[in-house]
Amino acid sequence: MPDSFATGTARHVDLPGPPAMLPRYLRAALPRFGSRPDRVPEIVLRLHGFRPDPREVARYAEVVGEAPGDRLPPLYPHLLGFGLQLRLMTDPAFPFPALGLVHVANELTVAGPLPLDGSLDVEVHAGAVRPHPHGRVVDLVTSVRCNGRPAWTGTSTYLRRGRPAVGSGNPSAPTEPGVEEVPSDAAAEPEGPPLHLSARRRLGADLGRRYAAVSGDLNPIHLSALTARPLGFPRAIAHGMWTAAAVLGCLQGRLPDVFTYTVQFRRPITLPATVDVHTGLGAREIVAQVRGRDGRVHLDAVVAKL
Repeated sequence: MPDSFATGTARHVDLPGPPAMLPRYLRAALPRFGSRPDRVPEIVLRLHGFRPDPREVARYAEVVGEAPGDRLPPLYPHLLGFGLQLRLMTDPAFPFPALGLVHVANELTVAGPLPLDGSLDVEVHAGAVRPHPHGRVVDLVTSVRCNGRPAWTGTSTYLRRGRPAVGSGNPSAPTEPGVEEVPSDAAAEPEGPPLHLSARRRLGADLGRRYAAVSGDLNPIHLSALTARPLGFPRAIAHGMWTAAAVLGCLQGRLPDVFTYTVQFRRPITLPATVDVHTGLGAREIVAQVRGRDGRVHLDAVVAKL
């Protein structure tokens, strides 16, 4: 984390409301000229007193496969932070182009139930750029307070593909453009309790558009074959955060009130598709994988009770 965040000297910018997403994506699509140093803008974007619309929350829950209730779905705060993340990533001083980044991992902590009618304060800042076997990565960190109390934190890790840093590991890197997750053929079960099939999900070709409508994530690789092909895909791919949320939807009723959720995105899901959610229940953790019908892994995840 840059020193300015540790010392509290970063500049704070208060926003009047969630950023409009379409103008941000149009800005992200503009060409960038010249190189930039690997230094993130030392600003904290803040949104105060936001109250989600229950109807929008219900639409989101339906798309990710959760039953509606009197609490926010565990990944819903990510949507509030994502708009601020995109605004930060389209800042002229941000080191990488937003549409060139690959979402490789997410880690979040749910510090307690989030009431549907709570007042939310959201903050987003960027962590320091660091080396990765496939290039460089940067974290976008979201913090949420509910009714004045810390309630939720999430770290989204994004990869900028490029020449591997010296000493950073395996130099072989996938090169296909626009991929939201780093492909992997690893099919081994993760460490922990044995996995069992929990759900089979049939995903329509319109899933990317449906999730975009409730999340604001309008990345063209998710919307249609027409918009995905210029970025290297024969068809649209599912949002990684839809997949992460769908796993928690399968675990609804078994999640603790306070937990961490760690996700590694392995390979994209090309739409339409059928995927299987495998889960294993341990004493203090739940492990999960999302696999295609060919057995290849799309996502690894762990829910750990705190």
